Amino acid sequence: MGLRIWGGESTVRLPAKPGRGGRNQHLALAAARLLVSHDELTMFAAGTDGTDGVTSDAGAIVDSETVERGTLSGLDADDCLARADSGAFWRLPAISCIPGRQEPTWATSCSVSSECDGHHIRAPQSDVIECAGR
Repeated sequence: MGLRIWGGESTVRLPAKPGRGGRNQHLALAAARLLVSHDELTMFAAGTDGTDGVTSDAGAIVDSETVERGTLSGLDADDCLARADSGAFWRLPAISCIPGRQEPTWATSCSVSSECDGHHIRAPQSDVIECAGR
């Protein structure tokens, strides 16, 4: 079992009419798809300034059951990612978003992500998420 923490800013390519959510929520949802068969893993992604995109959340926490919980509630993780609408995925009580600060600092030193596991999973190359720094 181990804990990995990294910082940096991910980039999300937005469609013409993006939905709600920020890059940390997008990163967490993309990672959730990779965690489906890894019960031993949990990941979180959050902005250090207390905000993420045009939402009141700072990010999200995901595990191997996140995508299934969304599917059972009628949500499609792939569709939310394609529409840059990860914020819609986190609006359900059964799915974990990280509440932001009441008054964000607006001073991001970096976005923070961590992975707690006994293994290391790398996201495949994608035209949707690019990590700048780790």
